[in-house]
Amino acid sequence: GRGSKPTEELTAAIVTGLRAWRQEAVERDFPQQLIITGKAILPNKIIEKIAERPRAVTTPHIFFSIIEWKWGTHEDCRYGNEVVAAVKAVLKDHPDEEEEKREAARREKVFDQLLALANKQRREKLRAVFQDCWDAVAAVTTGNMVSRG
Repeated sequence: GRGSKPTEELTAAIVTGLRAWRQEAVERDFPQQLIITGKAILPNKIIEKIAERPRAVTTPHIFFSIIEWKWGTHEDCRYGNEVVAAVKAVLKDHPDEEEEKREAARREKVFDQLLALANKQRREKLRAVFQDCWDAVAAVTTGNMVSRG
């Protein structure tokens, strides 16, 4: 889940992805200058904090207080939104095994509920058909006694 510790592989992928984003952002937004560097925009310390809890990075609002990052919150969270998108892109390739287990259990529970409902509906239909047959037999008034034979 959000609080679970990421695998080393996921942590490395997040760090790599965010460093790549950082380089692209500098080249895109601050071309041909040397003052604003990638580490000024997204410091390694922030990358490490994000990598520690990547599944918690779902909106840029996290950069206002939980992972304080000024560049992530200014200009209507422009960089914050881009970093969230970069994290989500990495997470697509690293599913949360615990969440997958919980989701599988939820699906199985829903399937069992649907199966129980289908069985209940089938029993109700059979009961209705049986009752109709019973009523039809009971309504026969030929006056003749039916005997086995």
